[in-house]
Amino acid sequence: MDHSFKKIERPITLSQEVFESIREAIVQKKIGTGQKLPTEQQLCEMFSVSRTAVREALQMLSAKGLITIRRRSGIFVSDFPAAEAISAATTYLQLHFGDSMILHVFGVREMIEPHLSKLAAIRRTDDDLRILESILSNVKNEASDASFHRAVAVASRNPVALMLLEPLLALNPQVQEFMSSHIDNYENSSPAYHARIFNAIKERNEAMATEEMLEHIQIDAVQLEDAILKLSGKSAILK
Repeated sequence: MDHSFKKIERPITLSQEVFESIREAIVQKKIGTGQKLPTEQQLCEMFSVSRTAVREALQMLSAKGLITIRRRSGIFVSDFPAAEAISAATTYLQLHFGDSMILHVFGVREMIEPHLSKLAAIRRTDDDLRILESILSNVKNEASDASFHRAVAVASRNPVALMLLEPLLALNPQVQEFMSSHIDNYENSSPAYHARIFNAIKERNEAMATEEMLEHIQIDAVQLEDAILKLSGKSAILK
């Protein structure tokens, strides 16, 4: 199979140049998933660079999950799974967890989740309802809050939104710990809101599902902002 890569003329950051060229070919689907790339030697000749530059580029591509290097078999384009993107975003958010990050996370959730609730009210199935009801019955489980929001996103039948939401929900344990530690007389309102959101989705009430989810997220966001303001001027607890 013919692979066309342009010869690199600039004598700087050769491995990065090779990486970007192959990455672009993969992203633009000039090389399909599962397809075998040329050998290291062939890539050296195509790009007119050293084996070292090619190997470094291939290592970067492998680290990004774009290719799989199999000994004695060759180099293949990976079927880049959503889990790879979710894992990378989750790690980034966890490493940068802090007061401003919390508020940004809730700002994004406020934009996404009310609409997902509306879609869930339209598209949900009986199986979705059973899953949501099962989560509601297990409110003592600390993971139930994120599980409920995840199940609503699944019921929306929008896989892209679910992929974007998953890293935000992964921060939930840290967010809950902060809220319980730094919000005076904190009461978790999630069970009550979840019940109302569930009923709205069950009844296919789009407006109510949207309104209840928006209010649910906004109440927590306001409490978080108040707590962070009270902490200002003190030692940076979250950072």
